[in-house]
Amino acid sequence: MTDSIPQLSIVIPVGNHSTKVGKVLQALAANDTALFEVILVADRVRDDSLEPATQYQFCRVVNDPTVIGVSAARNRGARAAQAPLIAFIDSDILVKPDTIAIILEHMKNKGVDGLVGLLSPQIPYPTFFSHFKNLWMRWTYDRLPDKVSLFYTSLAVIRKSYFEKTGGFDEHYRKPSIEDTDLGGRLTQAGTVIRMAKDLEVTHDKSYTMWSLLRTDFVRSVALVRFALRDHFRRLQGRNTTAVPSSFILHLGMGALLVVVLTILAVTGDWLWAGATGMLIVLMWLANGDFLGYLKRHRGWFFAALSALFLIPQAIICLAGIWWGIIGYAMGKRY
Repeated sequence: MTDSIPQLSIVIPVGNHSTKVGKVLQALAANDTALFEVILVADRVRDDSLEPATQYQFCRVVNDPTVIGVSAARNRGARAAQAPLIAFIDSDILVKPDTIAIILEHMKNKGVDGLVGLLSPQIPYPTFFSHFKNLWMRWTYDRLPDKVSLFYTSLAVIRKSYFEKTGGFDEHYRKPSIEDTDLGGRLTQAGTVIRMAKDLEVTHDKSYTMWSLLRTDFVRSVALVRFALRDHFRRLQGRNTTAVPSSFILHLGMGALLVVVLTILAVTGDWLWAGATGMLIVLMWLANGDFLGYLKRHRGWFFAALSALFLIPQAIICLAGIWWGIIGYAMGKRY
């Protein structure tokens, strides 16, 4: 570290088995290291996940035994930040060589309080489910307007004073979930201006199997419905401060009807219900037309066709997560 105060502090929470930290720091090192510092915050790390930090002078480690969970780790890193600007990235995000310069250029604008970046369409994994998830996440950002109510930590930047004013991340969220969605809503309520910077692309260095993707969607659905069932409907006046598009919410509604129709078909054996099943599936695909078109443009017709088929079990898993979240909320689980 130099004696000069950096312009940007980059906070990265690190847990056990964070195997990508070396690649993350190597990607950051390709930027002008005089402009920023990196703060790795240990979340109960008991292995060698933090070892790569010893190779970089711009990096320091905060190992506070009171830190439990990803939200607490990010808050602790923000308190240690020296710069007036804080960037949050996850421990599997790879930036580009011009990322820091682009961030600082955007933040010269006094009318911008924060930024959210965009996931690159390219990832270093060949599997269908990895590409489906990555392109889903990219599309949900790419379709948004310039000003957003989001703070997703694939790459999120905020002026430190605004972060402190809102109290930071809700530390009830210990595992990566929707803690960044929650903070984005509170920042919006505080009048913070967050811009979607589509020239800020980062790579999500993560692979998915079918089961890990479905599990991720289930857990996220549980968290989102509990987020909504707390006082957020009243406080946010019904506005959707997540990246989940209305078309996908409509898709889930049709998915619920599909489950009902399939149940009736199984019980009655009346094949008239088979026609209703087919109609609902077609309507679900039409509701996702923009997304499927986006996939076709990036990966071709065959990938889009496979994705259309996968949307059906994905909807059922998300619906299961919603119901599990509602049941848990009724039993007193708020997170």
